[in-house]
Amino acid sequence: MSFPSSEPFRGELQYLQQALDGTPQQRLTMWRDLPQPPSDGQLRLRRALLLSVPGHPAYDPDAARGELAAISAEFPDSYGVLARTRVAEMRVLQSCHTRVYALQKQLDAVADIERELGDEGR
Repeated sequence: MSFPSSEPFRGELQYLQQALDGTPQQRLTMWRDLPQPPSDGQLRLRRALLLSVPGHPAYDPDAARGELAAISAEFPDSYGVLARTRVAEMRVLQSCHTRVYALQKQLDAVADIERELGDEGR
């Protein structure tokens, strides 16, 4: 696999960083600034990246994964590199969220037991 030239690829990384660091309003502005539907690979990648970032009304991780997978297949050695990286990152984040949810449920169960034990001692 060859990696894309650094300058255009760096621009897409910076775009993703801007989306991740931005406020919900800034993300919404980025979304509105994209032509719909996007006309080329770069704009399709930017759209998919924005879909993958929470905190704005267009957030849609399922659509993002689908679009990123399509970009990865169509552009395996250029935009596809970043698309695959973002999908992998999303997978890790989802796994973390799932684990946090499970731990929160366990913590809630422990709190319920403690509450019941505290009520019985009175």
